[in-house]
Amino acid sequence: MLDLDSVKGLKVLFVGDAIMDEYCYVKTIGKAVKENALSSIMGKREVFKGGVWAAAQHAFGFCDDVDII
Repeated sequence: MLDLDSVKGLKVLFVGDAIMDEYCYVKTIGKAVKENALSSIMGKREVFKGGVWAAAQHAFGFCDDVDII
């Protein structure tokens, strides 16, 4: 079994795509009578670092030396 304290001193390198995750929250207001489409109103929008950035951020929680390419 791996003890997370034993990996604290390791140097970790992440290689991958740096992407931005975008979440759009909407409020549904109804369905069109003749269409299979929902009408909605745009609500809150959030943008997060995703891809390799997200993975590296998780690893940084238990490793001191994390790099990204």
